This record gives sequence, C-alpha cells and structure tokens, in this order.
Amino acid sequence: MTTIDGVALTPERLQQFHPLALIAGKHFEHLLEDAAIVRVEKGRFLFRKAPQPDRSYYVLDGAIEVRESFEKRTLVDANSHQARFPLEELCRNGASARAQADACVLTLQRDLIDRLMASADEASFDVVLVSDVDERMEEARFDDEYSEDWMARLLDSPLMSHLSAANIQRCFIELERVALRAGAEVVRAGTPGDYFYILLEGEARVITEESGPFAGQTFELVPGDYFGEEALVADTIRNATVRMATDGIVGRLDRAQFDAIFKSSLVQTIDLAKAKRFLASAGIAFDVIDVRFPPEYRCAHVEGSANIPVVALRKRLRELDRNRTYLVTPEGGRRSELAVYLLRQAGLNAYLLTG
Repeated sequence: MTTIDGVALTPERLQQFHPLALIAGKHFEHLLEDAAIVRVEKGRFLFRKAPQPDRSYYVLDGAIEVRESFEKRTLVDANSHQARFPLEELCRNGASARAQADACVLTLQRDLIDRLMASADEASFDVVLVSDVDERMEEARFDDEYSEDWMARLLDSPLMSHLSAANIQRCFIELERVALRAGAEVVRAGTPGDYFYILLEGEARVITEESGPFAGQTFELVPGDYFGEEALVADTIRNATVRMATDGIVGRLDRAQFDAIFKSSLVQTIDLAKAKRFLASAGIAFDVIDVRFPPEYRCAHVEGSANIPVVALRKRLRELDRNRTYLVTPEGGRRSELAVYLLRQAGLNAYLLTG
C-alpha cells in the first residue's frame, strides 16, 4: 500500500480503474512514483478548457462535472461506472472540469501508464525472431558461411529494408562491439530497454517468461539476428532474457542512436485528412485501426476506426491484406507506435496518424 497526501492507494483500489487494471500489480509502485492527489472544493475548477496533456485524472471521491459546452456536460461521480475511466477521455475536443461536490482526484503520468501497459501486453515481447528460425538453424548446419555472414543476413531483414543507404552505413559505423562469454546475460527480463542489439558472432538463447506469450519457451539466435528494438520503440520493460549460449560478440546502439537511425523510418507519421486524400487519389484501399483495449475504444474513438488491440494485431499480421494501407490512431500512445512498427516489419504499409 502507498499513501499519497493522506490517501491510501492499494493495488486493489487502483485496479478498479481502466486501463490501470491491465497493469501488472508488481508495477504499481513504479506507477505511483510521479502520482499526485488533487483536492478540489465544490464549485472550484480542476482544470479549464483542457487537462494537462501529460496527465491522467481519476476521481477517487466526490463528483466532477466535465463541460464541453453549455449543452454538453457529463457528471462523473466517484461511485459511478464512468469514474472507472480517466477524465481526459471526455475532453478530446476541449473541456473544463469543475467540482460539483468536494472532490479528491488522483493524477498520473500518461506516458508511464502507456509504457507499463505495453510491458504487460504480450505484444511487448521485445525480441524479434526471424521467421522460421528452426528451419534456418537446420540450414546453417550445412552452410559453413551462414553463421559468419551476419551483415548479409541483417541487410536481408525487414528492419533494414526501410533504411536509407546513409542510415545503413551509419548503423554499421556507430555499432559498438562487445565481447561476451558463454552464459553472459545480454538483456534481462524486467529491465528497461536501453540498447538495440545485433548478434555478430556466436550463438545466443532467448528465454521467455512463464507468464509471457511464449510461456517459458526458449529460442536460438544466430549471427545477423537482432533484438531489443521493440522495447525502444514502445519505451517499455523487457519481457525476455537473452543469454549467450557460446562465446561471442554483440553489436549495440544506445537509445539516442537507435532513434536517430531507425525510429523515423520505422514509425512514420501522417495527417488523417492528407492520408485519405492521397490514398484516394492513388486508388489505394486503407483501414483506420485503434490498438487500445476494447473498454478504452468504447469510451471514445475515431469515427470509422476498427478496434484491433496490439495483442490481437500481432496474431493477425499474416491475415492482413498487403494491398491495403493501415493508419493507426495515436490514442494508444506507445502502443500505437509499436503497432506501426509491427505492421511495417511484417511488410505492410502503415503510418501513425497525427492530431
């Protein structure tokens, strides 16, 4: 239990709110590091015109009226179903929030909520495994050059296909090489993403968490395989451990280098109106998708968008039409960025909508 300004906040109490109920209990202490309690007397404003863009607001006690216009008002009583959702969901077009009874409001950092949700989502598994790894490993036994030509294998990967020649060259120039002994951990589950890695020499093993999407399975990595980029794209916690199976060498780029070289290519943005005009003029079919969880989507969403949570999107990648373009709404925050990355890695045209 954590107490903030005299208010006791237990995991059970926090799990009454959405999407906090989707965050693992072990992360609640981290979630509350930047939390604040705001007390608002009856008749006083919690905020005028719009909430702070980087905060989420939850009514713990009392009642808050969210007013978009003279006609459009929503009363959020702490005991109502509506109070389970953050107030800013009612303020997408601008609104003021005023206490109708003395109120107590919990505010949290929105970006932190997104990151912790991504770490609990099975779509946040942060190692990209080349498809048909087992088959490729079998081929490697009959090809002595296979395990040595990491650069050629990497250049043939979806990750590098989006990069300009200049950024590919920059990647190879800036890559820091680190020699590791067999048994050394390259990354550990439960730690923040800090580096992007490429296996240059030797073999490594991915060990997934029992509670994760791969239920404790292990996977082998060979030179040219890369990992760690999803944790950087989604700015989330790693859900797998990577350990060297033999002596070897890994190349790595830190977050700033990764963002400068890869991120703008992996997560491209576009305005919805401009995207629709361009795609219509080119005769390209498109879908607008929202990757948040269903309760978030039902609360408010872009008209015409389809709800495909990130966890479901990963499973459906092979089913999606490669002749269509996918526009991902920005409401999911880091999850939306991760969705665009996953779509593009799967060879699909995808963009993150702005605004």
